[in-house]
Amino acid sequence: MSVDSFFYTHPIFRFEQFAAYKAEHGEMNKDHVYQALHYYIRKGRIFSIRRGLLAVVPPGQSVKDVHIDPYALSGSITDDSILSYHTALKLHGFGYSLFLRQTFKTRYKIKPFNYEINFFQPVVHKIFMNKGLPNEFTETVNRNGTDIRLTNLASTYVDVLDRPNLCGGWEEVYRSLSNIAVLPADEVLHYCLALESPILCAKVGYFLERRAGVFAAKTAVLDQLKAHKPKSPYYLAGSTKEPCQYIKKWNLMIPKSHLNNTWEEPSHDI
Repeated sequence: MSVDSFFYTHPIFRFEQFAAYKAEHGEMNKDHVYQALHYYIRKGRIFSIRRGLLAVVPPGQSVKDVHIDPYALSGSITDDSILSYHTALKLHGFGYSLFLRQTFKTRYKIKPFNYEINFFQPVVHKIFMNKGLPNEFTETVNRNGTDIRLTNLASTYVDVLDRPNLCGGWEEVYRSLSNIAVLPADEVLHYCLALESPILCAKVGYFLERRAGVFAAKTAVLDQLKAHKPKSPYYLAGSTKEPCQYIKKWNLMIPKSHLNNTWEEPSHDI
Protein backbone atom coordinates (compact mmCIF):
# COMPACT_ATOMS: atom_id res chain seq x y z
CA MET A 1 0.00 0.00 0.00
CA SER A 2 1.37 3.40 -0.98
CA VAL A 3 1.19 6.34 1.41
CA ASP A 4 -1.48 7.85 -0.86
CA SER A 5 -3.55 4.70 -0.42
CA PHE A 6 -3.03 4.82 3.34
CA PHE A 7 -4.22 8.42 3.48
CA TYR A 8 -7.21 7.57 1.28
CA THR A 9 -8.33 4.73 3.55
CA HIS A 10 -7.46 6.56 6.79
CA PRO A 11 -8.86 10.12 6.58
CA ILE A 12 -8.39 10.27 10.35
CA PHE A 13 -5.66 8.14 11.87
CA ARG A 14 -3.63 7.60 15.00
CA PHE A 15 0.15 7.55 15.18
CA GLU A 16 0.22 3.80 15.87
CA GLN A 17 -1.78 3.13 12.71
CA PHE A 18 0.74 5.01 10.60
CA ALA A 19 3.61 3.31 12.45
CA ALA A 20 2.05 -0.09 11.68
CA TYR A 21 1.78 0.87 8.00
CA LYS A 22 5.45 1.92 7.94
CA ALA A 23 6.46 -1.30 9.72
CA GLU A 24 4.74 -3.32 7.00
CA HIS A 25 7.07 -1.58 4.56
CA GLY A 26 10.20 -2.26 6.57
CA GLU A 27 10.44 0.95 8.59
CA MET A 28 10.68 0.01 12.25
CA ASN A 29 12.44 3.11 13.60
CA LYS A 30 9.92 5.35 15.39
CA ASP A 31 12.08 8.42 14.89
CA HIS A 32 11.85 7.88 11.15
CA VAL A 33 8.08 7.49 11.43
CA TYR A 34 7.87 10.83 13.23
CA GLN A 35 10.08 12.39 10.57
CA ALA A 36 7.79 11.09 7.84
CA LEU A 37 4.73 12.54 9.55
CA HIS A 38 6.41 15.93 9.98
CA TYR A 39 7.33 15.84 6.30
CA TYR A 40 3.71 15.32 5.23
CA ILE A 41 2.56 17.99 7.68
CA ARG A 42 4.99 20.48 6.13
CA LYS A 43 3.74 19.52 2.68
CA GLY A 44 0.17 20.22 3.77
CA ARG A 45 -0.94 16.62 3.20
CA ILE A 46 -1.96 16.01 6.81
CA PHE A 47 -2.38 17.98 10.02
CA SER A 48 -2.50 17.26 13.73
CA ILE A 49 -5.83 17.27 15.53
CA ARG A 50 -4.27 16.48 18.91
CA ARG A 51 -1.20 14.57 20.08
CA GLY A 52 -1.13 11.21 18.31
CA LEU A 53 -4.22 11.90 16.17
CA LEU A 54 -4.00 13.28 12.64
CA ALA A 55 -6.25 14.01 9.68
CA VAL A 56 -5.70 14.00 5.93
CA VAL A 57 -6.15 17.08 3.76
CA PRO A 58 -8.15 16.03 0.67
CA PRO A 59 -6.64 16.86 -2.75
CA GLY A 60 -7.32 20.42 -3.82
CA GLN A 61 -7.93 21.62 -0.27
CA SER A 62 -5.85 23.28 2.40
CA VAL A 63 -5.86 22.67 6.14
CA LYS A 64 -8.17 25.63 6.76
CA ASP A 65 -10.75 24.12 4.38
CA VAL A 66 -11.02 20.81 6.21
CA HIS A 67 -13.98 20.21 8.50
CA ILE A 68 -13.64 17.13 10.70
CA ASP A 69 -16.79 15.09 11.23
CA PRO A 70 -17.14 15.00 15.05
CA TYR A 71 -18.54 11.45 15.00
CA ALA A 72 -15.65 10.18 12.90
CA LEU A 73 -13.25 11.94 15.23
CA SER A 74 -14.88 10.45 18.35
CA GLY A 75 -14.61 6.97 16.86
CA SER A 76 -10.92 7.42 16.03
CA ILE A 77 -9.49 8.84 19.25
CA THR A 78 -8.46 5.45 20.65
CA ASP A 79 -8.25 1.96 19.22
CA ASP A 80 -11.33 0.98 21.24
CA SER A 81 -13.49 4.11 20.93
CA ILE A 82 -17.21 3.28 21.00
CA LEU A 83 -19.64 6.14 20.54
CA SER A 84 -22.15 5.97 23.37
CA TYR A 85 -24.92 7.64 25.34
CA HIS A 86 -26.51 10.66 23.63
CA THR A 87 -23.94 10.55 20.83
CA ALA A 88 -24.98 7.02 19.90
CA LEU A 89 -28.64 7.91 20.38
CA LYS A 90 -28.22 10.75 17.89
CA LEU A 91 -26.54 8.49 15.34
CA HIS A 92 -29.40 6.03 15.70
CA GLY A 93 -31.69 8.92 14.79
CA PHE A 94 -33.43 9.40 18.14
CA GLY A 95 -31.66 12.27 19.89
CA TYR A 96 -34.14 15.05 20.56
CA SER A 97 -31.64 17.91 20.71
CA LEU A 98 -28.40 18.68 18.91
CA PHE A 99 -25.50 18.40 21.34
CA LEU A 100 -21.98 19.72 20.98
CA ARG A 101 -20.67 17.03 23.34
CA GLN A 102 -19.44 13.80 21.77
CA THR A 103 -19.29 10.91 24.24
CA PHE A 104 -17.42 7.66 23.73
CA LYS A 105 -16.49 4.64 25.83
CA THR A 106 -12.89 3.54 26.14
CA ARG A 107 -10.71 1.56 28.51
CA TYR A 108 -8.08 4.34 28.46
CA LYS A 109 -7.96 7.17 30.98
CA ILE A 110 -7.66 10.23 28.78
CA LYS A 111 -8.70 13.80 29.43
CA PRO A 112 -11.73 15.36 27.77
CA PHE A 113 -10.86 17.97 25.16
CA ASN A 114 -12.34 20.52 22.81
CA TYR A 115 -11.90 20.56 19.06
CA GLU A 116 -13.57 23.14 16.85
CA ILE A 117 -17.00 23.65 18.44
CA ASN A 118 -17.32 20.19 19.98
CA PHE A 119 -16.40 18.82 23.39
CA PHE A 120 -15.15 15.22 23.45
CA GLN A 121 -15.97 13.25 26.58
CA PRO A 122 -14.35 9.85 27.22
CA VAL A 123 -16.11 7.49 29.64
CA VAL A 124 -14.26 4.56 31.19
CA HIS A 125 -16.87 1.80 31.58
CA LYS A 126 -14.98 -1.13 33.09
CA ILE A 127 -17.87 -3.61 33.19
CA PHE A 128 -18.73 -2.94 29.56
CA MET A 129 -15.14 -3.31 28.38
CA ASN A 130 -14.00 -6.14 30.66
CA LYS A 131 -17.00 -8.42 30.10
CA GLY A 132 -16.53 -8.44 26.35
CA LEU A 133 -19.85 -6.66 25.84
CA PRO A 134 -18.49 -4.58 22.92
CA ASN A 135 -18.40 -7.78 20.85
CA GLU A 136 -22.14 -8.25 21.30
CA PHE A 137 -23.65 -4.81 21.75
CA THR A 138 -21.97 -2.58 19.17
CA GLU A 139 -22.29 -1.98 15.46
CA THR A 140 -20.11 -0.31 12.85
CA VAL A 141 -21.02 2.61 10.60
CA ASN A 142 -18.99 4.62 8.13
CA ARG A 143 -18.68 8.38 8.50
CA ASN A 144 -16.96 10.16 5.63
CA GLY A 145 -14.65 7.24 4.93
CA THR A 146 -13.96 6.34 8.56
CA ASP A 147 -15.40 3.19 10.12
CA ILE A 148 -16.54 3.86 13.67
CA ARG A 149 -18.20 1.75 16.34
CA LEU A 150 -21.21 2.74 18.40
CA THR A 151 -23.37 0.99 20.95
CA ASN A 152 -26.37 -0.70 19.33
CA LEU A 153 -29.87 0.57 20.03
CA ALA A 154 -30.62 -1.87 22.86
CA SER A 155 -27.48 -1.03 24.84
CA THR A 156 -27.80 2.67 24.03
CA TYR A 157 -31.32 2.64 25.49
CA VAL A 158 -29.99 1.16 28.74
CA ASP A 159 -26.92 3.41 28.88
CA VAL A 160 -29.00 6.54 28.47
CA LEU A 161 -31.13 5.56 31.46
CA ASP A 162 -28.02 4.65 33.41
CA ARG A 163 -26.28 8.02 32.89
CA PRO A 164 -28.83 10.73 32.05
CA ASN A 165 -26.24 13.32 33.06
CA LEU A 166 -24.31 12.38 29.90
CA CYS A 167 -27.45 12.84 27.82
CA GLY A 168 -28.64 16.32 28.74
CA GLY A 169 -30.76 15.35 31.74
CA TRP A 170 -34.08 13.60 32.21
CA GLU A 171 -36.14 15.82 29.92
CA GLU A 172 -33.85 15.05 27.00
CA VAL A 173 -33.91 11.36 27.90
CA TYR A 174 -37.71 11.23 28.00
CA ARG A 175 -38.10 13.15 24.76
CA SER A 176 -35.43 11.13 22.94
CA LEU A 177 -36.59 7.70 24.04
CA SER A 178 -40.19 8.55 23.15
CA ASN A 179 -39.07 8.73 19.50
CA ILE A 180 -38.09 5.05 19.44
CA ALA A 181 -40.78 2.91 17.82
CA VAL A 182 -39.01 -0.47 17.64
CA LEU A 183 -36.77 -1.88 20.36
CA PRO A 184 -35.56 -5.48 20.96
CA ALA A 185 -36.76 -5.89 24.55
CA ASP A 186 -35.04 -9.27 25.01
CA GLU A 187 -31.72 -7.73 24.04
CA VAL A 188 -32.33 -4.80 26.38
CA LEU A 189 -32.92 -7.29 29.20
CA HIS A 190 -29.76 -9.27 28.40
CA TYR A 191 -27.59 -6.15 28.39
CA CYS A 192 -29.19 -4.65 31.47
CA LEU A 193 -28.69 -7.81 33.56
CA ALA A 194 -25.06 -8.01 32.41
CA LEU A 195 -24.38 -4.64 34.07
CA GLU A 196 -25.47 -6.01 37.46
CA SER A 197 -27.20 -2.87 38.73
CA PRO A 198 -30.51 -3.21 40.64
CA ILE A 199 -31.24 0.50 40.21
CA LEU A 200 -30.68 0.25 36.48
CA CYS A 201 -32.97 -2.80 36.26
CA ALA A 202 -35.71 -0.79 37.94
CA LYS A 203 -35.27 2.21 35.66
CA VAL A 204 -35.19 0.11 32.51
CA GLY A 205 -38.20 -1.93 33.66
CA TYR A 206 -40.19 1.20 34.44
CA PHE A 207 -39.45 2.79 31.06
CA LEU A 208 -40.09 -0.41 29.13
CA GLU A 209 -43.41 -0.88 30.89
CA ARG A 210 -44.52 2.63 29.98
CA ARG A 211 -44.35 1.60 26.33
CA ALA A 212 -44.67 -2.15 26.64
CA GLY A 213 -47.22 -2.32 23.84
CA VAL A 214 -45.02 -0.40 21.42
CA PHE A 215 -41.88 -2.40 22.21
CA ALA A 216 -43.68 -5.72 22.56
CA ALA A 217 -42.03 -6.09 25.96
CA LYS A 218 -43.23 -9.45 27.21
CA THR A 219 -44.34 -9.97 30.79
CA ALA A 220 -41.41 -12.36 31.28
CA VAL A 221 -38.95 -9.56 30.41
CA LEU A 222 -40.53 -7.15 32.87
CA ASP A 223 -40.72 -9.85 35.56
CA GLN A 224 -37.00 -10.57 35.27
CA LEU A 225 -36.16 -6.91 35.61
CA LYS A 226 -38.54 -6.57 38.56
CA ALA A 227 -36.83 -9.49 40.29
CA HIS A 228 -33.60 -7.49 40.30
CA LYS A 229 -35.01 -4.14 41.49
CA PRO A 230 -33.35 -2.40 44.47
CA LYS A 231 -34.47 -3.32 47.98
CA SER A 232 -34.83 0.32 49.04
CA PRO A 233 -36.75 3.06 47.21
CA TYR A 234 -34.65 4.98 44.74
CA TYR A 235 -35.29 8.59 43.78
CA LEU A 236 -35.11 8.72 39.99
CA ALA A 237 -34.08 12.37 39.87
CA GLY A 238 -31.80 12.26 42.89
CA SER A 239 -32.24 14.91 45.57
CA THR A 240 -35.18 17.06 44.54
CA LYS A 241 -37.77 19.15 46.35
CA GLU A 242 -40.31 18.31 43.67
CA PRO A 243 -43.24 16.11 44.78
CA CYS A 244 -42.72 12.47 43.81
CA GLN A 245 -44.93 9.47 43.38
CA TYR A 246 -43.86 6.09 44.68
CA ILE A 247 -44.02 3.32 42.07
CA LYS A 248 -44.07 0.25 44.28
CA LYS A 249 -43.61 -2.26 41.47
CA TRP A 250 -40.19 -0.81 40.64
CA ASN A 251 -39.34 0.70 44.05
CA LEU A 252 -38.85 4.06 42.37
CA MET A 253 -39.75 7.57 43.44
CA ILE A 254 -40.73 9.40 40.25
CA PRO A 255 -41.06 13.22 40.13
CA LYS A 256 -44.55 14.22 39.07
CA SER A 257 -43.17 16.30 36.21
CA HIS A 258 -41.74 13.06 34.81
CA LEU A 259 -45.04 11.26 35.18
CA ASN A 260 -46.97 14.07 33.51
CA ASN A 261 -44.26 15.05 30.99
CA THR A 262 -44.32 18.66 32.13
CA TRP A 263 -40.94 20.32 31.81
CA GLU A 264 -39.26 23.61 32.39
CA GLU A 265 -37.52 25.31 29.51
CA PRO A 266 -34.40 23.30 28.57
CA SER A 267 -31.11 24.54 29.95
CA HIS A 268 -28.66 21.92 28.67
CA ASP A 269 -25.97 22.51 26.06
CA ILE A 270 -27.76 22.52 22.71
